[in-house]
Amino acid sequence: MDPEMPVAPAPAPRDKAAARLRWWQELNQVKPELVLPAAPDALHPVHPMHKAVADMATERLQHGRDWLVRDSDYAVGDKAPAHAAVKGQVNPAFAQLVMEVCEQRLLEQLADVRTILLILDTPMYGTLSELAKLVPELRYCQQVVMPQADLHHYFEMIRSPDFYPGVRAQRMDHWLCANGVVGFRCLGAFLDYECRLIGARSARLCPAADVMRYFRLKYPAKPRSVLAITVGLEEPAPRHEDVDAFVKAEAQLNGFRAELREVWKYRMATLLYVVHAE
Repeated sequence: MDPEMPVAPAPAPRDKAAARLRWWQELNQVKPELVLPAAPDALHPVHPMHKAVADMATERLQHGRDWLVRDSDYAVGDKAPAHAAVKGQVNPAFAQLVMEVCEQRLLEQLADVRTILLILDTPMYGTLSELAKLVPELRYCQQVVMPQADLHHYFEMIRSPDFYPGVRAQRMDHWLCANGVVGFRCLGAFLDYECRLIGARSARLCPAADVMRYFRLKYPAKPRSVLAITVGLEEPAPRHEDVDAFVKAEAQLNGFRAELREVWKYRMATLLYVVHAE
């Protein structure tokens, strides 16, 4: 080598951590915008519990970061949770009530491609399994929509040989906001959360806000549909009666009537409704 020839500098080592961070930041730029539509003007005084919860839900939109994904409290492969026996009652009741509301004509109603079932489920497909016992075609139905924010759960679910529903790698709140103008109508919705009604402030995760979006964006199908919601019983709604008051008031504000059919309580509570469009 010519000693006078300049030597090109060695390329700087690639910072893989920085590149990964940039990729993650760019990915989060394509998430749907979290919105909370304004409530219609109330014709009657609003229940105090509804006002308290709705005010907190609105305030929480100003804090935290709504990342695209969020890990579940339950890892894939964990042993059955302590409340598995309760879920063994809840899931069949939800499935049977959907069939009752549809007058046993679920597939006929799903002929409209914008009619859906909206379910938060797990890689065990507990809720879908019960629906499929009554309507086997639902095993492979893309109109069974399942937002799944835990990517490990998501990839477990889409590789299942037994089920092929419409699993989406999204948070429920992102899904509701992204599809509010599509015209979807839910014959049944199971909002099966792992947190209290006002959720996790740091992640802008708020079941109460999702209930508000669900009714304000007119997701419930006419004339009747099913809604189930599971949340923790903690302040500001430490009793299932508090959760019920909030759901019923939000439904009424938006031209619906929520008829409570059944309640299951453990460390969480699941409330099962028939929703009437009025």
